[in-house]
Amino acid sequence: MENNMTHYKIPFLKPILALLTTSIILGSIALVVLAAYLIIAPLTSSASQVSLPVLMQNGLQFAVPVHAESAGMYSIYSFVVVITLFLSLLFLFFLRKAVDSLSKKNGFTELLPQAFRSMGLLLLLATYLRQFHLYLFLQLAGPVAHELLHFSFTPITSEVLYALALLALGKVFSYALYLQSEYEQAV
Repeated sequence: MENNMTHYKIPFLKPILALLTTSIILGSIALVVLAAYLIIAPLTSSASQVSLPVLMQNGLQFAVPVHAESAGMYSIYSFVVVITLFLSLLFLFFLRKAVDSLSKKNGFTELLPQAFRSMGLLLLLATYLRQFHLYLFLQLAGPVAHELLHFSFTPITSEVLYALALLALGKVFSYALYLQSEYEQAV
């Protein structure tokens, strides 16, 4: 009977788990479709004629289509877009693992600090990769974009602070697990 109690799930986290699972599935499908488009589109026309997708925040869209200057630049740009989105999907995967771990009533597990560390590192990497992506995009956008937009590398963004908080949270949970194991050994 007690064994059933340790695996009882907290009910209010169930919809969050379902939402994260759905997001991971839909995001994976969208990433595969985008990657296929980025591979097939230049095969059907020249790489300089294919509009490049841009990852901007808060619903911002670039109204003028931007084209790559060469096949090499198109490949680099496409690779950066796909890797950035893949890192975001990995972040969601580790977030789902952390929520799943928290939803069980068997206390903290080693999975939780590992998930927080992984999420922090992925967020850090994705933040700087997205800045590189925007830099590439604005280099390809031409003089019209340079009149309206200016890129400057920002080493400390809000996402970097969130990543550092996740890394610190991973350390806190790791130390809590250490204290818990010391307590269990002492008793």
